[in-house]
Formats: sequence, structure tokens, C-alpha cells
Amino acid sequence: MFRADRLKTMRMRLSAAYKGVNALLMKVAELETGDAKTPSIDRDRLDGYLASHLVNPTLLRADSFDDFMADRQKQLLDLIERATGKVAYSGDQPEEGGDVEGDEDTIGADLKI
Repeated sequence: MFRADRLKTMRMRLSAAYKGVNALLMKVAELETGDAKTPSIDRDRLDGYLASHLVNPTLLRADSFDDFMADRQKQLLDLIERATGKVAYSGDQPEEGGDVEGDEDTIGADLKI
């Protein structure tokens, strides 16, 4: 079972959870390998790329971090739940393990899902 609060603490690209979410995003986006050049991109095309990564362009441009994070977490949880066929746990029981609260990496992790 995937824990919803895990989305707030994934920081390392080597973690299985990070790799799993990245693989799901790649599958949804059906991204193609590009070349080394970065061409200019029009707004509609950029919005399409953002949406393929479950990023809401309107919320991103509104500069509303809390709304953006809440929406992104919801969309990622929906993606994970569809992939696993299970509902993510979002209760109050803390995750087992040794996370240290209050360090630099977890300061923004107290956002509500």
C-alpha cells in the first residue's frame, strides 16, 4: 500500500518510490527522446508538456504554491492508485522508519494532502 504522505518526503532519485512515480509519469506522457538542442516552444505546447507531467499550468502561473502542491499531490496519488489498483493510505498513523523532522529537506513536507 502506498502512503499518501510519502509524496511529501521523496527526495532521492535512487529511492524505489521516486523511480516508480517517475516511471508512471513517463508512461502517461509517452515522452520521446529529444536532441541536445532546446528549441523555443509555444505556450500551448509547453502546457501540453506540463500536463503530461501532471503539472497544472494555470496553477503554476498563478504563483499559488499551496494550491499547486495540493493539486499535484492529488494527481500523483490518483496515478499511483490507478497503477496499483489500491487506495493510498492517508490516515494519521506515522510511517515507520527514521525520518528526522525539522531538517532542511523536510521543512516543506508539512503540506496537507
